[in-house]
Amino acid sequence: MPTTAASEPLLGATRSPDYAPVFDQAVLPQRSFAFGLFLLRPEQQLLLKQEVPVRIGGRALDILTALVEKPGELVDKRTLISRVWPNTHVEETNLKVNVAGLRRVLEDDPCLPQFIATVVGRGYRFIAPVRATGSLAPASNRPPAGEAPSIVELIETIDAVRQHLAQISSGRREPNA
Repeated sequence: MPTTAASEPLLGATRSPDYAPVFDQAVLPQRSFAFGLFLLRPEQQLLLKQEVPVRIGGRALDILTALVEKPGELVDKRTLISRVWPNTHVEETNLKVNVAGLRRVLEDDPCLPQFIATVVGRGYRFIAPVRATGSLAPASNRPPAGEAPSIVELIETIDAVRQHLAQISSGRREPNA
């Protein structure tokens, strides 16, 4: 088995095409947040409503992601602004306009909110129940941005993860036996 130093490429060296499949199979985290009729996939910049892609601006998607990552918690205006517009000075009005657009997309009434509650003078809170999932999927098997994977692809990914976990757990048991 080669040592770590021997397996690392030299500075300035190009990657051999022989290693391309290894890099293409890199495992990347995939997260999703399900709420109401919606499914948010932040890494794919994708919001689905009943499995149909919804048109939503990038800033509104970033705001939604920040809120669903902390369901039930207050996310203050400064935190949202610094996350959505990093290294840029923007007025709170920009945040309000984007939240209003987000509410339109979600068909959420600010007077009787189902998803986003305003905490006057402080920020916003995502109030709907959220089912968050995180999975690992090989990069080459991910669907192109804007396309949802089929149920078959999801089942294959789950089976691959189960097999990998079984290999890991059986490998750990053997040395202790």
